[in-house]
Order: sequence, then C-alpha cells, then structure tokens
Amino acid sequence: MSQYQYRHFDSAKQEIRLLILHPGGGEAMVEVEIVHHSLADCPAYEALSYVWGDPTVTEDIHILAPPPAAQIIWPTETQETIQGPTIEPIVPEHHSGDVAASADDSSHDGSHITYIFKVTTNLKSALQHLRTPTKPRVIWVEAICINQQDDAERGHQVRKMDQIYRNCSQVCIWLGDAEEDSDLAMELINSITESCLAPMRDNPHKEITFDSTFVPVFEQFYKDKKFACHFRALLSLIIRPWFSRLWIVQEVVLSTSKIILCGNHQADWACFFNTFLFLFLHAKEKSMLEASYRTSFEIIFHQLPLTVKERWRRSIGMFLRLGAMAISWYDYSPPIVLREALLELRGRSMTDKRNAVYAILSLTSDITPVDLDINYRLDRLEVFKIATRKMIEQSRCLDILCDACTCMHGEYTFPSWLPRFDDQALPCGCGSFLGSTFTFNSSRKLSDNTSAIKPVYFASQGRTAEAVIFGEDGQLITDGIFVDRILVVMQRSTWTGLPNDETELTVPKEWFSLAYPANSFRKTTHPHETPDGSELDSQNFEVLWRTMMANRDSPTSCEPAASQYGEEAQQWLLEHKQCDLVIPPKEVFARNSHSTFLKFKRRLYDTLQKNTLIAIESGLLGLARGCVAPGDQVCILLGCSVPTILRQVPNIEREEYILIGESYIHGMMDGEAIDKLDKGEYKLQKITLV
Repeated sequence: MSQYQYRHFDSAKQEIRLLILHPGGGEAMVEVEIVHHSLADCPAYEALSYVWGDPTVTEDIHILAPPPAAQIIWPTETQETIQGPTIEPIVPEHHSGDVAASADDSSHDGSHITYIFKVTTNLKSALQHLRTPTKPRVIWVEAICINQQDDAERGHQVRKMDQIYRNCSQVCIWLGDAEEDSDLAMELINSITESCLAPMRDNPHKEITFDSTFVPVFEQFYKDKKFACHFRALLSLIIRPWFSRLWIVQEVVLSTSKIILCGNHQADWACFFNTFLFLFLHAKEKSMLEASYRTSFEIIFHQLPLTVKERWRRSIGMFLRLGAMAISWYDYSPPIVLREALLELRGRSMTDKRNAVYAILSLTSDITPVDLDINYRLDRLEVFKIATRKMIEQSRCLDILCDACTCMHGEYTFPSWLPRFDDQALPCGCGSFLGSTFTFNSSRKLSDNTSAIKPVYFASQGRTAEAVIFGEDGQLITDGIFVDRILVVMQRSTWTGLPNDETELTVPKEWFSLAYPANSFRKTTHPHETPDGSELDSQNFEVLWRTMMANRDSPTSCEPAASQYGEEAQQWLLEHKQCDLVIPPKEVFARNSHSTFLKFKRRLYDTLQKNTLIAIESGLLGLARGCVAPGDQVCILLGCSVPTILRQVPNIEREEYILIGESYIHGMMDGEAIDKLDKGEYKLQKITLV
C-alpha cells in the first residue's frame, strides 16, 4: 500500500476536508474516507476535540479513496442520530479528477484504493470509540483533515477553525481511554446528573442555581461510603492532559453542543461542568454544608501528593473558567482583547509554541486572523514580535511589556521587552500590578463592557505611546521619563513548605522596622531592630502598609485600600514588635472569615509572591520583582500604566536598557511624574529596550 497524498484545496470554494468514519467495532482496522466540501454548504458533521499524545508513537489507520479517475459525490441522504450525523450507506458515484496521488494498483479493490495513514495512539482510540457498528459517521479531525506537513495549508485552515467549530453539529471531547478509576468518575458525574441536573438536558447553556433542595441530595453523596473513591477518581480525571490543552478553548467556547467521552462512558458537557460547580463551588459557599463538606473534602484532598494537588488546583481552575467562558459566548460575544486572552490562557499546553498566539485569535475582538496573518513559515520569535507590535500599534498602550519574563529566564535569546506567551511555568509574577478586563461577574460570566473597566493605576496619566519604533535588531524605542534609582532592596519575604505540602509566606520583621522614627526610610537605608519602647511613626507606617498591599484591596480594584487595613495591621504590629508576619495558606484560603486583617494578609499573599520591598533614592518605597538590584532605574514609559524597572546594558557604545519588569512605587502611581514633566522638573527622552 502507498502513502496517502493530500489533494490541494480549491481556494475559490473555501473548502475544508471531512472524514467519513466507516462503521466497525473492536480491534478491526479503522477505515475513513476524506472528502472536500465548501464551508458554505457542508453537510451535518461533528468535530473532535482531543490531545494528540506522543507524536512519536503512532499506529496505522486506512484511508479509502476512489481510483485516480474517479471522484466521490457526497451522498445526499443524511440523518441525525444519538451518535451524531451519519450517512446512509449509499454506493458513491465517481467522476474524474479527484485524487492527485499515485497509488499502488495492488491495493486497488475495484472501487477504492487503500492508503496507510499514521496517527497517534490516542487519536486511533478516539476513532475506534466514535465509530458505530452499522453506519458511517461524519467528523472533522484536525490532525487528518489538515495536511500537517504543509505550513501554508496549516495557516489557511487554522484561519477557518472558528467557522468549523461554530458550524459543527456537536463537538466530541475525547478524554482518553479508561484508566484505573476513570469509570468511577464518570459514574459519579452521571449519578449527580440524574439526581440534580436533569433540567440541564433541556437547557444546556444555563447554570444551575444551588438552593436548599440540593442539601439532602448532596448529603447523600458525601456520606456514602463510596463517595471518597468516586471523589478521588474525579480529581484524577480533571488532571488529564485535555483539560490543560490550549486548542480546546476555542473548540469548547465556539461550539454550541458538546459531549464528553472517556473510555466507554460519556456525559453531556453541561452536566459535566455543572457537576464541578456543584461539588467545588456551590456546596462550599453554603454555610449549611460547610463544616461537614469541608471535613470530607479536606480529608480526601490532603491525602494527595503535592504534585497532584497543584495539578488539580490548576486544572479545576482552568476548567471552571473555561465553562464560564462558554456560557458567556453563548449569551453574547464578550469583547476580549488579545493581551487579556494571552494572559488568561497562558500556561496551557501546546505542541507548536506559535499556537500560543494563533490558537486564540478566533476569540479576540481587537486583533483577529484578518489583522494578524497565521503563518507557520515564521519562527516563534517572529510570531511573538508581530503579535506584540500589533497590540501596541492598535492600543498605543505598553502594558503588554510588563508581561515579559526576564527575571525567570535569565537569558536574552528573546528581547527583554518581548513576552514569552508560550511560557507554562509562570513563576515570575509578571503583570502583578496590572488589572484585567478578563473578569467574571456574579453570574460567573465574562464582563461585556470593557469600556466601564478602568486601569488600576495611572502612572503615565493616560498618555499614549505614540512614537514606538521597532528596530531591525530587536530593539524597541519609545518615550519615557527616568525618575529615580533603586537604593535598597530589602530582605525578601520567604516561602516555607509545611508538612501538609502547603506553603506559608513569611514577611521579615525588618520591613516593619521602617515604620519607626529611628529607622525612617527617609533618613537611613539600613533599618535595624525596633526598640521595645519606640512608637510608630503613623506617616511611615501608612506608607509601608499601603506599599505592601500595592494600595489596593484586590488586583482589579481602582480605588486606594481602605484605612481599616492599616488600623488592623497596626494593632498586630503593636502586639508583635519583634515578630515576622507569617501567613499560612489555611488563613488565606479560609472561606468563612471576613476579618479585615485576614483580607490584609490575603492581599500580601498575592502581592509578595514574586515581589520584594524596595526603597529608591528619593525615599519612596515600592515593590518590584525579586531580581531587581540597587542601581536599577525607575522609569515611566508613556503608554504604560505602572512604573518599570530598567537596567542599563554595560560596555556598549549606545545607551540601551534591559527591561526587568513592572513595579509599584508609592507616590508615583497616579501620574505624579507626568505632572513634574509638565512643570519642567523631568525630561522626556528616547529609551531603547533590548
């Protein structure tokens, strides 16, 4: 048998390829036909959402094609079944000119030529489970319907994927073969569906409302002796690779009907999603279930290894936000800008790193595939540069530069100003002081009014980046103001592992010594131990606690932090003068406490994860990434809502700078530097970032 050769698309017809999956069962060879069809008049078809798996481990399937002198005429008799769109087994007619490939006549059976086609093991298993015993099934499968060896075709077809998923009758989500206890997980989902979520079948896009009628049903589940086993199985299921894959976002969000398959079990998407809301959100929010539920939940959860815990937390968070996005897109098309989508979806897995940008263009409102050509002939660096340039040129905003990760990578194969959109580690805390329009309202839907969302800070006072130049050697040249230098980098806060695999944050007591007159950061750069008899300097302390919170009570708040936080923090400090401030995770994630001081500690847990306290030469305090150093310069770039930290590149003829990252400088977040610029106290200059 010869290898299958793809026939080129007719560009005038806006064609895609579809698979006719032949009936079969068991270990019988998977057989498919590939046909071309215009998007404008496609028959009913499904689309497969899955994970490729190891691309080096492949198995054979057979592609059946008519002889070179024949062409398949698409059968006209189609019908919908519970298994999806199927084709009545009509003997196809043939016309000349369809298949351009040469073939070995020895595989010619008179009506078809059989070609060998390599697919990953996971894809073959998906096709085996999707096929029906008696009738063909019509499916779009990216790995087969797009010639993966043709970069031009890949770009051409990826631009159509939003239409492909919008127009399909159903997306079949393949989680993989049954493993260990996955059957238990699917059984739990179906049991909860039967008991509580049956109405979802009639309105799959509506989120359930939790009320007291659910209490006895829920208690029945968590008191059942089998619940612990089923619950662990659910945790194992949610960390499967599909849930962290990047491509699934558009596949789920853009489609109107979805079904989830795992081994021989299946579940409706809406019931699957609402089961997780039922177990992990609604029940935990209800005081009537809090004590008993948390006891059951924590016993199970804390028995898990640390690596599994972290994967579970990440997976369940991504899944619930994905489901909320899908509900939002069904009701309306939220105006999501590319930068926000890149940050929201950063950390998801992909085989081709260029897809960090390409895979989400169908979801964004400001930059689309029309604005940014999908071109797989470009390397990753060029794709990221083009995307960043497009975002800056369209928005005249430089906040995207704050998403670069110089601290983490410690290497400059990328320009320091260029974000690594494909980064999955996310350890650097980039974008710590920037708000997000990617927010969910009380109904867990995306905000549909970005114009009502204000920037969190106004360091450049709304001035836009009007004169950005992108150099041929990777430089970015823009206007900015050098306002000061870092004088002191305080001892960093530390993270300590606990026996239960959690991590607590310790804020050094030396930080609090700055609140006392003898150690005022306006007088000395070397704070020492606080004398027992010293009294707090109220002005110093207010600057300190507001700086530690970045003067906001949440990452998206536009208003200064309330004074009550300072009052609570001061009371603690008066009682613990010589103590570090230790913030255990149990306090941070406690759901029932509304203590102001606890909220203060929660905010510190966020702001200090990757940032440390600094003092600049003028005496102002601030927060910056842990990799900053004395001598680094504080700069206000026009078009950037927060101050940036720059480091001059040594031993070069030109004056160039490495972007270290964004910062919070108390007293410079509301346009104070721009006011001084207008008064002639500062000078605007061209700044070259490399």
